[in-house]
Amino acid sequence: MLLFLHGPDSFRLHERIVALRAGFAQKYDAGGFSIETLHGKEITADTLPSKLLSSGLFTQKRCVVLTDIFALSDKVVEVLIPLFDRLGDDTILIVTATELPKTASPLRDRLLQADKIEIFPLLDDTGISRWLTQRVKQAHIKLDAAANHYLVHAVGSDLWRMHSVVEQLVHYTKTITLADAELFVSSPLDDNIFHLTDALSERNTSLDLRLLHDQLANGASPFYVLTMLSRQITILLQVKAGGEAAAKLHPYVQKKAAKHAERFSSAQLTTMFGLITQVDEKMKTTSLEPVVILDKLIADLLLR
Repeated sequence: MLLFLHGPDSFRLHERIVALRAGFAQKYDAGGFSIETLHGKEITADTLPSKLLSSGLFTQKRCVVLTDIFALSDKVVEVLIPLFDRLGDDTILIVTATELPKTASPLRDRLLQADKIEIFPLLDDTGISRWLTQRVKQAHIKLDAAANHYLVHAVGSDLWRMHSVVEQLVHYTKTITLADAELFVSSPLDDNIFHLTDALSERNTSLDLRLLHDQLANGASPFYVLTMLSRQITILLQVKAGGEAAAKLHPYVQKKAAKHAERFSSAQLTTMFGLITQVDEKMKTTSLEPVVILDKLIADLLLR
């Protein structure tokens, strides 16, 4: 049996291989003696036939994982393709690739005729959010919506990194809040939001609009930019207020925000927060393009 797993999401592909190996071990080979992994760059034409066609040592079935198949040399490929048709019912061959070549080739064409094909594309924001929710639920930990939204945009589709972050967070708290997420992950938008508010304090319209559209061009959604801008103004208000309000902030965030808060009066920040709240409602209830609404917001903030 030939299984072909491919796609750029190497984390989910890896987890699928782990699950298939575990399933094989549970059903046929608890000791794992008949499970083998071969790496494309290390395989030679001389050793390949014996690796794929030999019988299991202590079990009737064998499971062979062949990774990075398109890294094989032409000589190895020439030997490999006929072997696919010689695989017996006692051998399960799992072949993987992170990218499927766009141009046709004998190897590519044969793999696309595999008994089973599974594809692992990079997840979009909705998919990452669902994956994150399921991951945290498996650990019996709660994740609030704001923290989920922040992590999706701060980490993105790199599930290896997201997995590491989740592992740290689930050992840190039983309920993951936005503050917890910010403590473990710095958003790439954070520094640019500081620059954006600085440009607002200087009434630099062209710079504000450029910073805004740079973020949108880099994949940040208008709603996320608005959320981060609202969060930034809230932090500056807390720093301005001092006392208990400022004490709730992480020391690093408090220190970083302090010099930026000096550029605004409390009245200005309160007005800005009010405008952002109005725009948030408008973006959710009108058919106007969110980017157009954000541009108008920048203009209004500059006049506050």
